[in-house]
Amino acid sequence: MKMTSYRQGTPCWVDLSTTDEAGALEFYSGLFAWEDEPNDAGDGATYHMQKLGDAYAAAITQQRPDEAAAGVPSHWATYLATDDIDATAARAGAAGGQLVAEPFDVMDAGRMAVVADPTGGLVSLWQAKQHVGAGVIHEPGALTWSELITDDPSAAAAFLEELLGIGVKGSPEAGGSTYLLLTVNGAPVAGVMEKTPEMGEIPSVWSTYFEVTDVEAALARVESLGGRVVTSVMEEAHMRFAIAEDPQGAVFGLMTTKPRA
Repeated sequence: MKMTSYRQGTPCWVDLSTTDEAGALEFYSGLFAWEDEPNDAGDGATYHMQKLGDAYAAAITQQRPDEAAAGVPSHWATYLATDDIDATAARAGAAGGQLVAEPFDVMDAGRMAVVADPTGGLVSLWQAKQHVGAGVIHEPGALTWSELITDDPSAAAAFLEELLGIGVKGSPEAGGSTYLLLTVNGAPVAGVMEKTPEMGEIPSVWSTYFEVTDVEAALARVESLGGRVVTSVMEEAHMRFAIAEDPQGAVFGLMTTKPRA
């Protein structure tokens, strides 16, 4: 699916902050056939836009020196679209969260900020200018689902609902765990999942899932490229998915979605 704009509250972009830029570029190009378009980000940094055909799918960059000094692991970051980033960021505190990074311009690409929900989950906000976000989604190698994992889904979802004016509803496929769907105009755009005991003491974190045509084959490629399979393949009514880890330790999901009735 080609994208030229995103409604407020919809995940619109993901980028990877990695401890090994060259290694990550090699891994993901082998896994998803991404083509690299390096961009000067200033101060010696390069922001590597990753393309599927003529559309941007994601980005990869070496982690900042302060992250490296603090021992922050490699990780994927999620961006949520907003129509007015300054107004949205100003609501963070009153909505029960925290404004971590004030809105700032990213050259002529857009304007961004970072907020934390009441459970500590960090997410970026994006108001597009020249860069709308991912130009392709729900196709092999592209972003297909975003999910916040937290120990208090209700509090995190209520924050996002107030912050962005989106909807929240329970998932009929959640079983015994709490799984909430974030909706825009009634359509699900992301999930909020309750941590399971098997996850251990992980912090609240946003997960990124990429579409693949065959989950098992993609997991085999992950291992052949030096990554690690974290979970076996799981199946729900509308998807088959698994969790993997790149050679630098960044966790991500692989998913094959099925049309909803």
